[in-house]
Amino acid sequence: MLIEIDAERCIGCGRCVADCVGSNLLVEDGTARVKGRCILCGHCVAVCPTNAVTISGFDEEPRPLDGAEALEPARLLAALGARRSMRRFADRPVADEALADI
Repeated sequence: MLIEIDAERCIGCGRCVADCVGSNLLVEDGTARVKGRCILCGHCVAVCPTNAVTISGFDEEPRPLDGAEALEPARLLAALGARRSMRRFADRPVADEALADI
């Protein structure tokens, strides 16, 4: 698996660089580039506004879940709590409906 950056799509915004937990990306000549060893966390892919960043090897399409495959709330919370990633969050309240969905 490799991280790839499409130079034609990259706008050099630096979001991937700012979110890279391994400090393995840089913006050079207006385009993001991989400078080190990637841990394949996917942060850069998640924050890229132009979908210029991809990680090969994750080609499987996500499949929809039916009710039988849904996680129990306690298992879901445990899985969320075990995540190592950090995201940037907006400084605004979360709607009650969104909390109820979670």
